[in-house]
Amino acid sequence: MTDLRVDIIIPTFNRAHLIDRAVRAALDQSWWNSHVTVIDDGGEDDTQAVLSRHFDDPSFRQFLLKGVKRHGDSYRWTFNLASIIRGYSGLQEAVLGWQPHEGPVLFLRGGESDYVQEEHLVLIRTLFPYAEIETIERAGHWIHADAPKEFGDRVMAFLDRA
Repeated sequence: MTDLRVDIIIPTFNRAHLIDRAVRAALDQSWWNSHVTVIDDGGEDDTQAVLSRHFDDPSFRQFLLKGVKRHGDSYRWTFNLASIIRGYSGLQEAVLGWQPHEGPVLFLRGGESDYVQEEHLVLIRTLFPYAEIETIERAGHWIHADAPKEFGDRVMAFLDRA
């Protein structure tokens, strides 16, 4: 049970006066393996400014906004949340046992993201022996949003070579 992760999702709309307390309460939980997500439906108050005290990356905050849409007096996920929940454990499992892909592959990673770490490169090279691994230094996890021109240029250059 030590791998159990707790995801805390806090929806908000024009609740800047409450969101700081809610986020602090979530972050102060004693469970070591937890993740806090705040979903702001783009209200007109200072919610984004308050959230910036807890979540540094504005592109991350904006990305979350894409996942929720107002539907009458309530909100709905635009992501297929049921499928994500059903398949989440499979997303976290290692890909051990897969056969290597012998064709060309491009891995782009953001220099300001810790998503693809140095220790992952061994597994990447094992599964994709001909992979090109490039880093866009001024980008975080959402490379296409943080550095769209450089992202596009590198993808197009790879496709021209492949």
